Amino acid sequence: CYYVLNSGTKYEPPKFREVAAFVEKVVPADIQSLKPGQTRYTTILNDQGGVIDHLMIARPKEMPAALFIVANASMKHRDFQILKE
Repeated sequence: CYYVLNSGTKYEPPKFREVAAFVEKVVPADIQSLKPGQTRYTTILNDQGGVIDHLMIARPKEMPAALFIVANASMKHRDFQILKE
């Protein structure tokens, strides 16, 4: 499946395993084993292994190649900034 960006460039979205492996760099949970329709409760860790925040990660049945991340409302901006880094 390819998507075409506004610039006309073809873009292939990352595969589920690639996205899950990326997320696993900051959470101490096995995200790659999530089956469609499953959700995992986990935490975001700092470099020393301390807990920064908790969140839920879901692999929706309707979009099995995607991950939905549900962050704590009061910390969502910081949580997503960590994932961007």
